[in-house]
Amino acid sequence: STLKPPDPNAPIAGMWVGESWPSPELLAVDSSIPTNPIRWSLVLDPAAGAGGISAFGAGCFDDSADVPGHNELWFTLRGVFDARTRSVQFEKVYERPAPSGEVVRYVGKLHALNGPRELTGTWTNVAHGTEGTWSCQLVGDKRATEERGGRNADGV
Repeated sequence: STLKPPDPNAPIAGMWVGESWPSPELLAVDSSIPTNPIRWSLVLDPAAGAGGISAFGAGCFDDSADVPGHNELWFTLRGVFDARTRSVQFEKVYERPAPSGEVVRYVGKLHALNGPRELTGTWTNVAHGTEGTWSCQLVGDKRATEERGGRNADGV
């Protein structure tokens, strides 16, 4: 069978897993700032149209120590994906019981330099004065598997 080229307007959706790291400058001042896991359910929708929300999703931390008495913190992700430049800009907005205004801004690019589709960029938390870098890969990226003749990034 012949593989059809992927539809450029098809949503890119699924579970994205990775990490976000504090900047070296930040760690030099406060070494207690942790590396955080990324586990997002995220959709990038190239067909959303100009001015629309074209990056959206949600997730949670289940080991948070930020709000006493609440290990789970939920958040939504919302912003813009530009299919032409492959750039993303979105905000992670924490839900209650996190204090109002808990927002982390992400800027990055979609690429496949390491096999599966991946988002890589920088993050900023204005309220806390923190910043750093982040990267996450699309779990089970079918397109990357097909391009490897049925094997995923670790050869399976």
